[in-house]
Amino acid sequence: MRGGGGLDGAIHAKAGKNLLLELEEKVPHRAQTGEVIVTKGYKTDFDYILHVAGPLWGGGYHDEESKLRASYVNAIKEADKLNIETLAFASISTGIYGYPLDQATPVALETCAYELKTTTTLKNIVFAMFQENEFKTFTKAYETIFVQKSEL
Repeated sequence: MRGGGGLDGAIHAKAGKNLLLELEEKVPHRAQTGEVIVTKGYKTDFDYILHVAGPLWGGGYHDEESKLRASYVNAIKEADKLNIETLAFASISTGIYGYPLDQATPVALETCAYELKTTTTLKNIVFAMFQENEFKTFTKAYETIFVQKSEL
């Protein structure tokens, strides 16, 4: 949430310095895993930016999967409360937090697909990929989870 590397850095670069100032005010230390912080969109094309703290990867021994699932669920529920129709996600926790992309991807896709059915305003979820390997991993998982199941 501090504009480091990856997609978070790109969002901060686009939004401008006021985004960081708002986050420092709202979250002076660390957000709790799964906590959603809502800020203005500033110089982006969005009304809001929803920041969610994902879990740190600890080898899979610290309930990381349910924490990751909760991060997506909480963001979706917050977007629905804000009457957002389209929500864009980065791949939560797969950067410096170390969650293996191939393990995080099915959790993200399955959680979002399930939760999208229960929302009232939210109609679309988009995954914003920062690197080509993320796109390929999400595409492969999507085909495995949704396309192959529908062909059965």
